[in-house]
Amino acid sequence: MRVVNPKAGSSSMTGAREPTLPRALNEPVDGLPHHAYFELQKQKTTPDTMKNPAFFPVIGLLLFTALLLSGCASMQSGGQTTLKQTQIYVDWPMTRYRNAVARGVVTLGEQQQVNAAYASYQSAFAAAVQAAHSNYDAPTPDNVKQLADQVVSIVSAIPY
Repeated sequence: MRVVNPKAGSSSMTGAREPTLPRALNEPVDGLPHHAYFELQKQKTTPDTMKNPAFFPVIGLLLFTALLLSGCASMQSGGQTTLKQTQIYVDWPMTRYRNAVARGVVTLGEQQQVNAAYASYQSAFAAAVQAAHSNYDAPTPDNVKQLADQVVSIVSAIPY
């Protein structure tokens, strides 16, 4: 036998209770206060790994370690590095350095030191590109590798 509940505006089976939505934010849902109901729903959808308070520091430590290990490369590490690889090796730290200069966190002395090292690198790199007939896949000469390492080490030593 179906009975229409005039209060809820829906029909239901006798004895069966259908869940209803709250009519106002402070009205209870399924016998729970509004805020407790939504906290319970939030707990049901949160993955177990994110509930662990050690989850985020562990992930952060792993990312930091990976970044640290990948950032400690040098052009002297052996193998044939190309002019293109050398250019990329220097360009990333220089972009970071230029952004720091724009923020005003690099001193005048540090700027002069980087500018002198970078000018030496640029002239040697341009000569190497010209000698390779603009072939950026050609191997990088040793003097350009040394100057690239010098620029990167100077820029990396600046605390910003």
